[in-house]
Amino acid sequence: MKRMFPARSCRAFTLTEMLVVVGIMIGLLALSLPAYQKIQHRLASLQCSRNLRTLAMAHQAYRMDRGNLPPPRSVTSSDPDSEGHNAWGIQTLRHYYRTSSNSIYTSRGQFIVEPTEKCPGAALTGQTIDPVQGGPDYNHVALDNYQNYTKTSSLNMDTYFGAAAAYVPLFWDGWKPNWGTTPEIPLRHLDGANMAFMDCHVEWLSGEDGRLYKGYIDAIYQTGQIDASKEGTGKKLGTTALKP
Repeated sequence: MKRMFPARSCRAFTLTEMLVVVGIMIGLLALSLPAYQKIQHRLASLQCSRNLRTLAMAHQAYRMDRGNLPPPRSVTSSDPDSEGHNAWGIQTLRHYYRTSSNSIYTSRGQFIVEPTEKCPGAALTGQTIDPVQGGPDYNHVALDNYQNYTKTSSLNMDTYFGAAAAYVPLFWDGWKPNWGTTPEIPLRHLDGANMAFMDCHVEWLSGEDGRLYKGYIDAIYQTGQIDASKEGTGKKLGTTALKP
């Protein structure tokens, strides 16, 4: 009986052909990986900006309730905002954006990890000071710092800065909740850092931005005014180091 169709011979791929295909796939993957990583970092920066805006708005609400003064560097177990434990001052701001009665510690005394205090860029770069408890990954000028700058114990923060609020740094990517003796700002977002200002807007600043220098930031807090001539002076704060 005759076949209706001619027989076809099946030929397997040779080793050389398979290696060529694998090489092409690896090449395509190598080309797409940087783009994927860049998208990851952009998304992390966007979420970080949202976190900072939330913290800045909570900071504003906190000041309104407490004579327009910022939260302290830290609180002890006797502080009414501490929920019976020692805590960072930045963690007391949770009372303004969390709805639960316990915002820092559970009723059983377990610390609550708060995503708003965790910079997504820290997870990508490893630049975090406390990976176990998840931060806080943000820095801010606390009450004791502010009082040291202004040389007073009860100076209304909003009045002190007045119209300069849009230029006053309030929160930023940081190693600790407050300035240290060698303050540094980790550049976790495409060689830059996010910063929230006193009027609650957020900006991305490149590592070379003159506002990421201690001389500029110190001048703002020491005088309550903006001095553009101080940009780029003093210690350069931006760093790509993995640890402070």
